[in-house]
Amino acid sequence: ALWPLLARLYSSPRVARRGDIDPESKVRQSGHRLLYPSTFDAIEPGIPSDTGPGAPGWITVTENGIQQSLDFTRVMFSRGNVTEKIRFGKLVQEGDVVLDMYAGIGYYTLPALI
Repeated sequence: ALWPLLARLYSSPRVARRGDIDPESKVRQSGHRLLYPSTFDAIEPGIPSDTGPGAPGWITVTENGIQQSLDFTRVMFSRGNVTEKIRFGKLVQEGDVVLDMYAGIGYYTLPALI
């Protein structure tokens, strides 16, 4: 089969299809789908029923020295706005109170904490 071959060729534990974000949807969600491994119970095609450390869709992303772990089949992660995240992190001073009403996975609040 193609997907296991690609995974072996690139020394990867998984193969995924990058998904689009539906502009008409009121809920922004990941459109990524897991193609390999396919030996999991799925809530819908490409989305494993299990999530959390050790689950097929669980990854760790490092950006600006900050490691964030997430299930890429359920959570949107954007590498965009890297310079804005760094700029925001430098604006916040020790003792400042930051209220991030749309924190999600902490795109801006985590850089502000380090």
